[in-house]
Amino acid sequence: MTADDVARLAHEPRVAEESNMGRRNRTLLLCCMVGAFWLWGAPLLAAGQPGAPQGKAPTPDGHFQVRTTTIDPDQGVSWEEAQLRYKGQGYPFVLQSQTNTTLDVLTNLTGEHINVDGLVFHLKNLPDFAGTYTRIAPEVARATWGSDSGAVFQNSQGVVVQVNKGPRSESLYRSLLGNSFQILLSDF
Repeated sequence: MTADDVARLAHEPRVAEESNMGRRNRTLLLCCMVGAFWLWGAPLLAAGQPGAPQGKAPTPDGHFQVRTTTIDPDQGVSWEEAQLRYKGQGYPFVLQSQTNTTLDVLTNLTGEHINVDGLVFHLKNLPDFAGTYTRIAPEVARATWGSDSGAVFQNSQGVVVQVNKGPRSESLYRSLLGNSFQILLSDF
């Protein structure tokens, strides 16, 4: 055995040890990268996909239903039989709105009753349900309630009502309610 052979044999275990250490470091780095992707990257990719949930919608505090009187093109739209279901009880209310519906649409609806129902959010006290509701911008409504949120309105107390989509077009419900409406509660 020559001195070169001894030097080569003395060096080989270190090369093998360094090689194993390099493999472990690369494996550890790869595991960290995959973990980071699943932790941060995958949710971002999923959020950008059509139909991906944009967050959980809030839980409703109540439910409302209103119905138009018989529609008469000469008199416009007025509302009757309005009721709020809140904490297991029914509360009648009056809805007043300035309709944005065109005369030809009202003429087509002559003699009909239109039912509108929806959900109530952020209602902590019954008196807060009363007030003037203004339509929330559609992009804000979609971000909070999802793409199928329908028309969403909010009053100055922070109470939000979401009009459910019914058998008719969403634009009809929006035009009947207008861009804002007022809710009046009886004294209880």
